[in-house]
Amino acid sequence: MARGKVYAHHALIVAGVGALFGAASVSVWHMLSLAFTLGHRAAGG
Repeated sequence: MARGKVYAHHALIVAGVGALFGAASVSVWHMLSLAFTLGHRAAGG
């Protein structure tokens, strides 16, 4: 019973960290593409 709880807790942490990293990488790509688009427009697009 205790072992199952530990595994569930572990899975929750791993899922949380994975979701966090996924969201971070998506926002980073979003920022990069946004910066690229703005730079392109500023340069006369």
